[in-house]
Amino acid sequence: MAVFQNGSILLVRRARPPLAGLWSLPGGKIESGENATEAACREVLEETGIIARIIGQLGHNTIEHEEIRYVLDVFYGRPHSGALQPGDDADRACWVRLEDLQNYHLTAGVEDLILAAAALMPDNGKQA
Repeated sequence: MAVFQNGSILLVRRARPPLAGLWSLPGGKIESGENATEAACREVLEETGIIARIIGQLGHNTIEHEEIRYVLDVFYGRPHSGALQPGDDADRACWVRLEDLQNYHLTAGVEDLILAAAALMPDNGKQA
């Protein structure tokens, strides 16, 4: 899920293979009994300590990495509450200014997703 605050995006650095060491949006698998929006918010909380509110859905995206295909439902929104701290399968979590994304080793295609989601935000992701 793309979570925006004051011109920044919430990113996590993956702690486990196959994407260990790469920065990405918080996210993961849907658990039994969950819908996609519930899973997106749960994953943000588990990986970052932030409770997020969804504003909209960007759409579906497919990422391929080392013969593994991930099909993602990409949502975007804002933080509601919580204290930033990495957890679950992330070893780091931080707010990154959109203009600084090129300084991070991101998972394939995630920068394009972030910029597309920012464009859909009512204020382009610049307000809290």
